Amino acid sequence: MYDLDKDAYLSAGNTGKEDGSDFINILKRGPATPTLNDSYTDSKSTVFNISATYEKIFNSVHNFNAFIAFETNDYKSKGISRFRKDFISDRIPYLFAGGDDGKTNNSWVSIDTQANYFGRLMYNYDGTYLFQFTFRRDGSLRFSKEYGRWGNFPGVILGWIISNEDFWKEHLSSIDFFKLRASWAELGNDRVPAFQYLTSYQFGTGIALGSSRSYYSSLYQSNIPNPRITWEVANMYNAGFESIFLNNHFQFNTDLFYQRREDILVKRNASVPSYIGLSLPDENFGIVDNKGIEIVLGYNNKSGDLSYSFKGTYTYAINSVVEFDEPLKINEWQTLTGHPIGTQLLYNKIGVFNDSTELMSYPHLPGTKPGDIILEDYNKDGKITSDDMILVDKTANPRSTYSVNFNLTFKNWYLSALFYGVGDCMRQKNQGNYKMLSPDDRWTKDNPTSEIPRTSSGHSFGVSGGGASTYSYLDASYFRLKNLNISYRLSSDLVSKIYLKEASIYASGENLFLLSKLKTPVDPELGQQGNQFSNYPINRVISLGIRVAF
Repeated sequence: MYDLDKDAYLSAGNTGKEDGSDFINILKRGPATPTLNDSYTDSKSTVFNISATYEKIFNSVHNFNAFIAFETNDYKSKGISRFRKDFISDRIPYLFAGGDDGKTNNSWVSIDTQANYFGRLMYNYDGTYLFQFTFRRDGSLRFSKEYGRWGNFPGVILGWIISNEDFWKEHLSSIDFFKLRASWAELGNDRVPAFQYLTSYQFGTGIALGSSRSYYSSLYQSNIPNPRITWEVANMYNAGFESIFLNNHFQFNTDLFYQRREDILVKRNASVPSYIGLSLPDENFGIVDNKGIEIVLGYNNKSGDLSYSFKGTYTYAINSVVEFDEPLKINEWQTLTGHPIGTQLLYNKIGVFNDSTELMSYPHLPGTKPGDIILEDYNKDGKITSDDMILVDKTANPRSTYSVNFNLTFKNWYLSALFYGVGDCMRQKNQGNYKMLSPDDRWTKDNPTSEIPRTSSGHSFGVSGGGASTYSYLDASYFRLKNLNISYRLSSDLVSKIYLKEASIYASGENLFLLSKLKTPVDPELGQQGNQFSNYPINRVISLGIRVAF
């Protein structure tokens, strides 16, 4: 971290416009003396499974395939940790060399167990009429034995290869293959905090009792248990078709999908307000919908020694919260129910105040100055309050994803490439460090028409008193070349002379270029941690090599 020595800068005759690099001080972070954290963990996971399969064809047209299995997974972990500080040197990294003040020790234990019975029955008649039934019975230690430990999750898939029918071959022979399919399945999720059905206790600070004022440790109840919590359930519906036509050159597939997640574990923040002081348990009542479409289009062909193919995929998916016990909102435009998960409540930036005259002509927050962001008076009441914040549906999860895969072969040469991109998403700006583009073209008295607000302490992005606006977020859509490969296979005559079966040389590249609307040196493909783009950027890798087979 860095800070400007303002007094020294101004004493040198500077006015604020001159370069201040010589007056920058490094702010040292971290403890003043060496500290040591020492920990040890021992974990063991045991898995047992057994399965059986049956296959049979009757009368050459009735095809049966059955599969059943059982699996159990047992996990145990334990560990200890110790801490000391005030080491006189970092050359002896052992606990005995630290001070006694503030030293701590701790231990922990963790257990988890799942048991799963599952099976599948497949049947098809003459390779045309397709049926599949699946069933799972899953048990989890995370739920109570009396109420919710076991869950039953069935699924059905139906398919019809219409192109096998005689009428199709007679009237639609240009379509080489056409298949209709539909499915429904129920899935369960137990990846939730364990033992919520039990009353939990924690050690307190204790109390001094009696005439001797002896100190006694204490226990207190740290939760309200819910013995009836059980599996979160997702019902998934799919319908679509697969097709190949024009002498097997074109491929066109489409899928429509809908998923409803029910019994999601959430707290009833609206039914019992938080100010009453209770830490409410999770309950199975949340509901979220997800729906969308996926389209696949492909083409392949060959001409002499040249063969090539490409496949493009496009997916559009959107989710919405149906139920999560939302507190009643006075302003209907601020109700999260019906909007996607992760929807942000933000002020809407409509400009930057150029000067005092413009500032006084439009509602603003107290403390706003020229160069700060103009926040939209959404409800038109002549003042800026939290009632003017609006919901922005774009989130860090893209609604649109697309890819193009290309392959080309010419004699002994081979080329392949994969392009990938996303759209309809946004990410929060890096809060904590200014990017160069912000101070370079920011609002100043000499640059009053800039759309970039003035710099201010606290990195508030031009909103007086803090608070997030749409300016705090950026369009995170991107398009990149994920990988590119080119290789040349040596002729068999040459390879045989050096006693090899096969040999080729190749060059490949990963993440060779990126097109992004983010005006900041971060990789939009990385996940966000809090308000920061904290992960290291995806590497660009170029490789050269030789493959041989004996």
